[in-house]
Amino acid sequence: RTTKGEHGPKAQQKKGNSDGSTSYFINYYMLISAGGIQADPIFIIADENMGAEEFRVVTVPGLGVGTNLNNVGHVVFCKTRTGNTQFFKWFIEFCLVRFVLSIKTHYELNDEAESWFQLDGKDVQLKAFQCPKMLGLL
Repeated sequence: RTTKGEHGPKAQQKKGNSDGSTSYFINYYMLISAGGIQADPIFIIADENMGAEEFRVVTVPGLGVGTNLNNVGHVVFCKTRTGNTQFFKWFIEFCLVRFVLSIKTHYELNDEAESWFQLDGKDVQLKAFQCPKMLGLL
């Protein structure tokens, strides 16, 4: 479960582990271009106490790729590590689209240059693309 801490939500160990160990399973999202440019990583941690469409994002300086102080990673809390529709809407708008635009800027490509991306096609991912706002971003 998560609680509001000094710097945002904190994951807490589930009760009932007989061996006293802490068990966290993390879903890792990595966006990388064909040219080797990598976006900020996203780590999803399940919190069974959250609502089905609830999610929280904590941006963590220094958790990104490389050793530059400007690198960040995003720790996301959802009911399951699969994410939910609201998470994928955030992912599309604030991660995927911005990443594609930054690559176009880096390579000095015009806005009309085609971009391709591939997701694994889980239902929860596809539901986000059924929203007209998300389709308009593409």
